[in-house]
Amino acid sequence: MWIDDYVKLHFPVNPEDMCIEEAQIFKYKHLPASLYRYREFNKYNIENLFKEQEWQSYPSEFNDPFDSRIKIGYEKVKNDYFFTNTFEEFINMIKEQGFSFTKEDINGYTFIR
Repeated sequence: MWIDDYVKLHFPVNPEDMCIEEAQIFKYKHLPASLYRYREFNKYNIENLFKEQEWQSYPSEFNDPFDSRIKIGYEKVKNDYFFTNTFEEFINMIKEQGFSFTKEDINGYTFIR
């Protein structure tokens, strides 16, 4: 199954063998062109359909902590952001977008090099 191959590329036993870009390209080749979400047939959902609106949960309300895990490109952040701002300001900027962090969360984020 293609998912097994994707996992091997994205999450190898040896971190030096990680091929993130290749894994992403591989994944998008196998994803469907459209995803569907079935809704109850009621006035509220029909109104949203006509208004072309979709309501989503905040990442802090997801039931899977990895649904909204942030991967940060270290060099891009360092070059574009850290020359003018501190890490604390960076975290505050993300919090302003509706994300919430504990100290353990912040220490657990990995920077891709």
